[in-house]
Amino acid sequence: NTWVLPNYLNDQLWTFQSPHRNDSEDDPIVIGYMGGHTHAADLQYVLPALERILDSYASRVRLSFWGGEPPGELRNRPQVSWAPLDMQDYAEFARFFAAQPCDIFISPLVDNRFNQAKSAIKYLEYSALGVAGVYSRILPYESIVQDGKNGLLASAIDEWILCLQKLIEDPDLRLELGRSAQCTVQQGHLLSQHAGLWAAA
Repeated sequence: NTWVLPNYLNDQLWTFQSPHRNDSEDDPIVIGYMGGHTHAADLQYVLPALERILDSYASRVRLSFWGGEPPGELRNRPQVSWAPLDMQDYAEFARFFAAQPCDIFISPLVDNRFNQAKSAIKYLEYSALGVAGVYSRILPYESIVQDGKNGLLASAIDEWILCLQKLIEDPDLRLELGRSAQCTVQQGHLLSQHAGLWAAA
């Protein structure tokens, strides 16, 4: 007999930060990605969109990667930073990641059976920080992201570029989506709200 229980965000480990608005001309817009080393193909898939954004916005944007190494085509670009992570303690990771500055998160996934069976945990972790995100238009994220309301969904590269451009150009949209994403998690995806499911199972 098997019970499948969804991922929920452990709200004893994650703190909910107030979404912030970065509309300063002096501070670059930080586009962030957090993931393990198994996501090389997913990053390669979205690479053309990231290259176009870096070419179009130059010093106005910065790409930050935490965990898995960025594609080789990006490593030597001055707007790209990479912080390898080797944290085995999830509480330590939550504290670390919550302190990282970011304005836009991305979560690309190649549309295949393996990724279709993933959960939306990255959406929960990103959204706890009150940051707007662009997510692949596949099952894990389609089940929680309401496109244009609490995040943006993209599939084709042109769509990724358009979504990123919208968020870069519109600080009000970033703030609105970040707030809505955080509310989505707080209202229905916290472990404290669903811990009884484990006992019931």
